[in-house]
Amino acid sequence: MKLKKALYAEQPLEVGSAVKLVSWHRRPTYRYQNGKATPDYEHEELWITAYKKLD
Repeated sequence: MKLKKALYAEQPLEVGSAVKLVSWHRRPTYRYQNGKATPDYEHEELWITAYKKLD
């Protein structure tokens, strides 16, 4: 799972932090071909869009 820097800046996490995922979405991975990023629709990454710290 991946997390955007802006979201992390709002609620920083530490090693061992427990979190509850509130929402997430799937995005295609990107591959570089001929110097350009192109989406690879056969593979997906999960992106966290909201979470809560449980500590």
